[in-house]
Amino acid sequence: MTIKNNTSTMFSWSTLSALAIATVAIEVGCGAEQKSGSQADEPGNEYTEDLPEETRDAFIGTLEDASVTAELQITATLDAFDQLKSAIEALVANSTDTDTRTAAQQAWVTAMTHWQKMEAMKMGAIGDSLKIVGGQDIGYEIYSWPITIQCRVDKLTAYKEFEAQDFFEDDDVQGNAYGLDALETLLFSPPTHNCSRQVIPESVWSDLGESGVAQARADYSLKLIDQAIIELERAQSDWNNGFADALAQAGSAGNELFETDLSGLNAVFDALFFMETLVKDKKLGWPLGVTPCGQGDCTDKVET
Repeated sequence: MTIKNNTSTMFSWSTLSALAIATVAIEVGCGAEQKSGSQADEPGNEYTEDLPEETRDAFIGTLEDASVTAELQITATLDAFDQLKSAIEALVANSTDTDTRTAAQQAWVTAMTHWQKMEAMKMGAIGDSLKIVGGQDIGYEIYSWPITIQCRVDKLTAYKEFEAQDFFEDDDVQGNAYGLDALETLLFSPPTHNCSRQVIPESVWSDLGESGVAQARADYSLKLIDQAIIELERAQSDWNNGFADALAQAGSAGNELFETDLSGLNAVFDALFFMETLVKDKKLGWPLGVTPCGQGDCTDKVET
């Protein structure tokens, strides 16, 4: 069977899978005992009872669907990253051309749209190593919002520190200096920078000149998209070499990652907390002033 890879198909798969998972979670959660007797309001507060016999078949099918959906979305996201790389390569060759920059910006939006879907599927290596089974924090390597600092990216651009061969191994280079959020700063910022004069003296920026800034940002962008592709390919390899099968067959004999049905359900359920903790509380709650952001005025806490 050939599954066509297009946006509407991916959205339908994602939506149906999420609805199926939510339905099972509600059915199980109504009577199941929970850790510490608390509400399952964050990853780690998982259901502990075995699934009722009558829901087992439906549940196993849901896990298989979730596994296939995530696999398709990883592939679609990689394709979008490859297209973004091609657009950035064109920008490196012609960094001051407006149409070429616009094409790169549009490619970034497409890649970001695919990544937003991936964020609701943070299972396996993409997930948080402290919260998710098999998590390796790759998701944070690809996109670190809300820990985004535009000035940090501009400073590395001004001094061309990104050219260092061991750039990604440098302990001083944090996640806010690379990934899709750093790429946004590089591709969409005006010729000026986002730092104080103490961080980037005006002479340093002016010595680069507008064309020099454009070229440095294009070169930096290419380095970042190359690394993002490496990270996502690493996650895909982990997925294809054991994790996807373990998730789809949760509770089967010899399954070391997911020894029970419920451990597989909890892995998917935890991934879907993206909708609660990031989408509702932060991406919407912060700029709307509904949830606290750690400062008095949260209206500037807008993603992208």
